[in-house]
Amino acid sequence: MKLGVVVSHPIQYYSPLFKALAPEIDLTVFYCDSGKPDVQAAAGFGVEFQWDTPLLEGYEFRFLNNVSRRPGIGHFFGLDTPEIRAIVGGQEWTAFMVIGWNRKSFWQAITACNHSRVPVLMRGDSHLGMRTRLANSLKRLPLSVAMKRIDWHLVPGERNAEYLQWLGVKPQRLWEVPHFVDTSHFATGKCSNRRREVLYVGKLIDVKRPFHLMQAFETASLSKEWTLVYVGDGPMMDQLKTYAADRGLNVQFRGFVNQARLPELYADASILVLPSELETWGLVVNEACAAGVVPLVMEGAGCAPSVRRFFGNDSVCDNHDMLPDALAQLANGFEDGFERRSRCAQMYTRYHSVDHAKERMMELLENRL
Repeated sequence: MKLGVVVSHPIQYYSPLFKALAPEIDLTVFYCDSGKPDVQAAAGFGVEFQWDTPLLEGYEFRFLNNVSRRPGIGHFFGLDTPEIRAIVGGQEWTAFMVIGWNRKSFWQAITACNHSRVPVLMRGDSHLGMRTRLANSLKRLPLSVAMKRIDWHLVPGERNAEYLQWLGVKPQRLWEVPHFVDTSHFATGKCSNRRREVLYVGKLIDVKRPFHLMQAFETASLSKEWTLVYVGDGPMMDQLKTYAADRGLNVQFRGFVNQARLPELYADASILVLPSELETWGLVVNEACAAGVVPLVMEGAGCAPSVRRFFGNDSVCDNHDMLPDALAQLANGFEDGFERRSRCAQMYTRYHSVDHAKERMMELLENRL
């Protein structure tokens, strides 16, 4: 089997899957951009950096020539790689996997595959909650037409499956490959002596709602026994620091932390809160669960149905007004329910592991194409 993959740039979450698949099949990953430090900063991390875990080891890859007049991963025309047509047409491929649909390069690859009759596997995680009803309605017709050019959709979870069916994709063209992280990496942070820490991991930008979490922490009156820890950087850093200092809240700011050091921070925490209601998934939840941390997420997050499935309703908030009570309930009853929640985290982690994703990919490639 010969599988090609087109992806915007090296992504820390996908590299472990590529490495796991490489011994099993003839795999080549085609990157449309190098993901240089300035690219990461522009994506909202607040600092220029390179990931400190190897993203290009263990599998074959190639950087395509991006001819865009305004190159970048942040807009549709920022990735323009017409050479993919000759690559697809010049070899015999079992299938091509395209990670995303919102860049020109992806549709160049899809068009090439359609022309050469190479099956297209699409990986996305959009869902209806990501846009307003009007925006969804305006996009429905063109996306419904576009989705007909895809042979298989590799859905990460329930919300994405619902969205694709709303666009007219037939259920028999949906193949679940649950969202995953390198669970073995984050499991190195597991420990039995956890601190009373509520953890936030992500960009400090308004859409991620870090300020809502701080207000919920204050309203829940947890500062005497618990510490709220922010891991990340961004334009809201000063605002958050000022508010915490003015209110005398027990809050710590760790700044941006790269992948290699994240497990030790998860190891200290007991609860991870994902306060954003506009998450395609929220992969920090997968990271935290791998380290044995209990999640609390908003209903609008893509991971919410999976979190509810494994942890129950107490770990999912319908709206931000409910966040203080939900956080207080989880924190105040944490020690009594620790063993049960640890088992839930283990089950969640096994389901959302690279090994499980690889098994699902191999089953599709071997039995359905």
